[in-house]
Amino acid sequence: RWKTSAALTLGERDVATGQDASLPFTVHAKPFIQNCSGLAGRPRLAKLTVSGPKIVVQGRTVNYKATIRNSGTATARGVRVSVSGGGRGTSSRFNLPPETTRSIRVPTRITGSKGSRTKLLVRAATGGVESKTSAPVRIRP
Repeated sequence: RWKTSAALTLGERDVATGQDASLPFTVHAKPFIQNCSGLAGRPRLAKLTVSGPKIVVQGRTVNYKATIRNSGTATARGVRVSVSGGGRGTSSRFNLPPETTRSIRVPTRITGSKGSRTKLLVRAATGGVESKTSAPVRIRP
């Protein structure tokens, strides 16, 4: 259900000058309630990107910045960004309104083998909606 109302300010203008020719007055419309029809909006997580150091030290915690966009028509609630693969980390939960982009810090503990090249697998998810990407890293020997 949705509820709407309006307040209209009315008056007359002089055609030649465009100035008010009478005192304006306001008309308040009676609130109108109607049941919604159609499908409910849905969030859509898209364009997940990650940035941060490309060369890291095993066992250290490094901050990566994940940027995610909600291109859907509803707020994505309780979104969490998690990192797996060559590191482990999760962000705090956050809400992402429709048609907005947000960047969030993800503290990530590097777990890969020393001297190896690996990928950080990054996933943003909530309620069955997700977006994934990866970032290559090199772990110092």
